[in-house]
Amino acid sequence: MRNTARLAAAFALLSVAACTAGVAQDPDEASSSAESAIDATNACHASLTAEGFLTAAEITSLRAVPQTDAPTAMRLPASIRGVTFRYLDRSNQTGLVVACDLVGPVFRAAQWAADHDVTDIYHMGGYYNRTVAARAYKSQHAYGRAFDVRGIRKDGRDQWVSRDFAETSRNDLYALAQALVATRVFTVLGPGYDPDHANHLHVELEGCLCEGLQLAPCTVEDTSERPFCGR
Repeated sequence: MRNTARLAAAFALLSVAACTAGVAQDPDEASSSAESAIDATNACHASLTAEGFLTAAEITSLRAVPQTDAPTAMRLPASIRGVTFRYLDRSNQTGLVVACDLVGPVFRAAQWAADHDVTDIYHMGGYYNRTVAARAYKSQHAYGRAFDVRGIRKDGRDQWVSRDFAETSRNDLYALAQALVATRVFTVLGPGYDPDHANHLHVELEGCLCEGLQLAPCTVEDTSERPFCGR
């Protein structure tokens, strides 16, 4: 329970740091924010080891080149809990690059996939610096707090969001999306959200104001205190 509380506090600090990136600050505030970000990163790393996701040595070896808006970026192993993460298709076995606070949830998602006989997850990347199409704000991908799922492999068969996704209880891709939403950690945008999501599931950490059609309602108790970072 103590580890969960500490991890939640780290998530909160890292969410604020990500959502306020690029906002002008005076030197004292900037220094304080930097110290808070370091403390949050250390707390996040400690939680990952305490929860048994990664050892301290693995965290050090997996650290990616720090990015402006994703200073805690890590390149995860291609295989997590027996599930292989592949970029776009089976030919490219590549782990996700994500912020520290997304690592634990990705491990839990991989465990769910393994428990449901999913052997591979085809992704379209985690961190990349981009703005939301036709809008002025940055995507959650720019902070390393989101990843895109193009498809899965189960029982020796590839299933693609563009071809196989359907909002029915017997659909494996829909079951994955619902399981991610049910954790109350992720917001998931699918083909019904807009044409840009017709071929993938966009999976991001909550922490910013949600809008539009989703697979399940995004519960935000006080939206006035939750800045909208965008997807």
